This record gives sequence, C-alpha cells and structure tokens, in this order.
Amino acid sequence: FIFFGGWPGPRMDKCSFTLLFHFAVLLTWTQIVLCQSCSGNYTLPGISGTLTDGPGPYTNFQSCSWILGYSLSPRKAHVLLTFSSFFLEAGHDFVTVYSCLTDDCSNATLISSLSGNTVPPPVWSTNGVMSVIFSSDATTTFDGFYATFTAFDSLNTCPNSGLVFTSTSGIITGSDDQAAYTVCSWVIAPPSALSVTLSFANLSIQGQADTIYLYSCSTPLCSDAALLAQVTGGQAPPNVTSYTGILQVVYAHLAAGPSSFAAGYTSLTATQVNTCPSSNTTLRALSGAIASGGYLNLTLCTWLIAAPGASYLRLALASLATRPGPDALRVYSCAAPDCAVPSLVASLS
Repeated sequence: FIFFGGWPGPRMDKCSFTLLFHFAVLLTWTQIVLCQSCSGNYTLPGISGTLTDGPGPYTNFQSCSWILGYSLSPRKAHVLLTFSSFFLEAGHDFVTVYSCLTDDCSNATLISSLSGNTVPPPVWSTNGVMSVIFSSDATTTFDGFYATFTAFDSLNTCPNSGLVFTSTSGIITGSDDQAAYTVCSWVIAPPSALSVTLSFANLSIQGQADTIYLYSCSTPLCSDAALLAQVTGGQAPPNVTSYTGILQVVYAHLAAGPSSFAAGYTSLTATQVNTCPSSNTTLRALSGAIASGGYLNLTLCTWLIAAPGASYLRLALASLATRPGPDALRVYSCAAPDCAVPSLVASLS
C-alpha cells in the first residue's frame, strides 16, 4: 500500500515522484526447529516482573505460556501488562492474553489477541490473575516481544476517557494529578476525514513511567490499530498524522505524581484535498509504474498493489522531488488485500 501527500506550505516547482514495482513468487518449505528460547509453561508469582520470548529472534513452532499474579496473598484486583517492544509475523504468530478467575487459569476470559509489529497499548485483567500465551507457526520469525507486568488493586481512568471526537478539530487533555495506574483512551474520527493530525501544545509526563500511544485505525473501534508514535518524557514530538482519517490516543500513567498533556487536532476531508492521476486505485498486475505528476498543496494520493499469488513486492524509486519533511511518500506492508492493518515500511521525502 502506497500513500503520497503534500501539505500546506511553500510549493516546489515540478514536485513529483515515479515508482516502479514488480512481484515474484517465493517457494517455501517447512522444517520443525526445536525452541531455543522460551518454551513450556511458567508461573510468575511476584507482584511485578518481566516476560519475553527470549533473546534474539524467536523460532518457528515456539509455544510458551505465563501465569501472572499467581498465588499472591492477598490477591490483587488487576494485573497490568505493558509492552516495550513487539514484532511478530502478522496474522500467524500471536501473543494471547486472558483474565483468570483461578490460579491455574482453568476459567479464563480472552482479553486480547495480539500480532504484527505494532507495540500494543497496556492490557489489564479484570481479575487478579492473567494468562499470557505466545505461539509461532511453521515459517517466518521476527524479533519477538518484551513486556513488564504489575499486580495492583485499583485502575483509574480520566473523566472523559472513551470519548469519540467527531468534530473536524478539537483539543484532548490529560489531568494534572492522576493517581498511579491510570489508563485512558480517546478516538478522533471526524466523518469523511481523510487524515487527522495531532499537535502537542503541552507535555509534562514522567519519563518511562508514563507513555502516550498514538494509533491509526480503519474504524472507530480501533480493533486494527497500527502504532504511529510512542511518546514519553517532557519534550513534545513533531506532529503525528493518521492517513486513515481515524486516530486513537491512549494515555498510560503508571507512577504516582503529577502528569499532564494537552494536544490539539485538525482533520482534512475529500473536498479539501487534491489527488494524483490514477490514484485511489488497486493495481493487480505483476509489474507497473505509479507517479504523482506535479502535485499541488494539500494533495493526498493512495495506491494499493495486490497482485494475486505474489509473496513479496519490490519497489524501485525512479525519481523523487518533494518538499523535505511535510511532503512524503509512505510505503506500507499489508497482511491482507484490504490493507486494514498497514505496517509502515518507509517514509521518503
């Protein structure tokens, strides 16, 4: 999936790009490999700790499980799982998280099934015990995951957490004095928006203890969220844009003490932007070319390349002349032909 955009600002003469692509079909074979990292079942009885698939890339046919908050006395009310890295084969290798009523997790409720290369927001159990299961299939491995967990008694939220903002512009704020273990989320989904841009006016959160996750989503439910940025510390990041027209903000405050942020958002609709020749199309040939032509300010163009039977795609950039920074050609990898869960491969400017 390819996106190209040019935004307000000085226009470059004859700005454009040309991109050639071709496909090839890879032949693969299966070989069973013994696990060299985590394997089997683990119980982690402490109030906090870490879990990972192991050092380096995980292996094929790997299967590991952990029970968190096990045998605490008295038992805590919740277990919070926070990921600092996450890279699995999308749609094939999974971390599955359950909330359990008993220490052996014989009575468990599914909380989340996680895959792909997007760092997920914090996951918490509604009971004091959590089960985490990691599994990989027969082919393709990546770096895996690293997570920390904490068992605690009270999970707090922000007063306006859960809101879906539908105005074309607005402001989102986090409170100045949230208690420890606060998780809040908002979704920005203006009707017919092609893009949503978030800009931080104030950011004063506590180092690695507090994190703001920004995701791009295809629907307001954000079940297919793709991570755009992970914000920590007190320095406001550059503007963050979701080109699906929906942006999710998740705020995790995991240490007691003052913490605050304020961010404004704006959006663009189809009536406000220009397009490229032959954009917004699906290309199914085994090879071809796409180009922006000389683009205008406020240009938004997309192409989906989905050749039947192809197992990989190679793109060769023949020319690129854009305003550095705001104007960019972005290339995404997709697990399915509808590209509902895109993963950013490159951003070129």
